[in-house]
Amino acid sequence: LQATVTLFTLLLLSLYLMPLLYGVTTSLKTREQSIDSNGPILPMSIESFTYEDKAYDIYKVPTDAGLQEWALVKKGRESSQFVDPANTSVGLIEWEGRWRTLEPVYTPDAAWENYPETWDQIEYLRLLTNTLTYAFTSMIGAVASAAFVAYGFARYRFPYKGVLFVVLLATIILPPAVT
Repeated sequence: LQATVTLFTLLLLSLYLMPLLYGVTTSLKTREQSIDSNGPILPMSIESFTYEDKAYDIYKVPTDAGLQEWALVKKGRESSQFVDPANTSVGLIEWEGRWRTLEPVYTPDAAWENYPETWDQIEYLRLLTNTLTYAFTSMIGAVASAAFVAYGFARYRFPYKGVLFVVLLATIILPPAVT
């Protein structure tokens, strides 16, 4: 029973933390990584290899010797040419198949520069001050008004006190859109 409750709690916790984790991983992506709908969830970029002064993306290519990581040099419909980054002396390797079906090789690429760039672009301290001022002012106002109303209901006798108390509780319980 305790294991079931713990598992349920962990599942519930993961549901609550999922938006936070998504926000953090998205904040660490570059604009290109965020736009790529087929890209990985984590901030990663396609690994590339420079061959004859030009950068080429690396793909996982199935061969007779197993899965190889080769750089795609010349794209073709039914056959393409690759170069092996580990052994460039072999030259171009002809591969039969559709290169679009190949999975690219990704490397972790967190864009930590997003944070200082955002800090510089917006007046973060002013926005934080405004938010905290609004939050504390509304909190103090809510607590003070609740104390005055509670004192009135606790100390004074007046007609329809029970009905008004139920109305007060209804305005607290029901969402603002309903009231």
